[in-house]
Amino acid sequence: MKRLASLLAIISLCFLFACSKQDSFDKNALLQAWQTEVIAPAWQEVAAQGPNLATKVNLFLAQPSNTSLADARAAWRSAARAWGAAEPFVFGEMKSQYIHWAIARSPVNSNSIETSISDTSRTLDSLYMQQQSSYAKSLSAIEYLLFADSSQQLPFSARRAEYLRLAVQTLALEMQKPQDIWENQGEGERFAAAEGYDLGSAISELSNSMINLAQEISRKKLGKPLGKENDGIFMPETVEHPDAHFSLGLLKANFEGLENALLLGTPSLQAYWESETSNEVPTQFAANLQAAISLCESLGEDLQGALQNQPDQVEELYDLSREIYLALSNDMAAVFGITVLPSDNDGD
Repeated sequence: MKRLASLLAIISLCFLFACSKQDSFDKNALLQAWQTEVIAPAWQEVAAQGPNLATKVNLFLAQPSNTSLADARAAWRSAARAWGAAEPFVFGEMKSQYIHWAIARSPVNSNSIETSISDTSRTLDSLYMQQQSSYAKSLSAIEYLLFADSSQQLPFSARRAEYLRLAVQTLALEMQKPQDIWENQGEGERFAAAEGYDLGSAISELSNSMINLAQEISRKKLGKPLGKENDGIFMPETVEHPDAHFSLGLLKANFEGLENALLLGTPSLQAYWESETSNEVPTQFAANLQAAISLCESLGEDLQGALQNQPDQVEELYDLSREIYLALSNDMAAVFGITVLPSDNDGD
């Protein structure tokens, strides 16, 4: 009996210690840190890049030259980079209103764009652009107009120039919406206060968004071009942003966004993860993210070129992306008690 009593006492102490460990972490402070130090700055940067892109494109259309075209292309890269870093935070109203599709739906529907430009019976105006599919007016559409072969024929025809102007105007407005929802409409405050969420579901919202992005990186953005998702068929033509040769540039931004979600804020997600587990997964996860970012930097921005010239390094990046996804979907989800939800952002 004494042994049983001692054993029960030990078990009780262990249980109390475990509860104390879990309860000692201030999850409300975590949500507040995410809201103000991580998510709000990401959406502010996206909002700032929309008007910047519109300004540079309008300057190019007013004074078309190789220099003004290069400036417009640089502004597009900045906008795409800002979006890539914010992708881990697509949840709540951003997702339910499909703003992520309006901003970054891919691949481009170039046939629709060219038909709209060539069919002079159609009036190109804001109403017409509103009715266009997101495949024909999002970042991928602007990329096509600024980087595809037709962009070398300067100046643009009047209708091509007008289509581009209207598409950029529409995109700039869409890029304001996440910040407006998060700050002006109060979703950030509701998230930080777990209002309309409970603590667990608020953490789950962001965690699921990170998991879905990591899965998309591994399966679609890297796995599909490498043939990992299509019976070994090598498909370099399926890389994201092929006209701008910016697939790796966006991947780097995605990894940086995941790293920001993990490390930024006081307290941070990594601190919470480490408080809930005794394994080394959070530390290794952070190391894998940094390794992926460094590898993207060494490979450049063009995934198609890297697939041809540095296939071993791309395979290494793919392996890292798999480890990143599995750490989130298996270990983090289990530790936090999260139900992993499927992503609606297949991009196809």
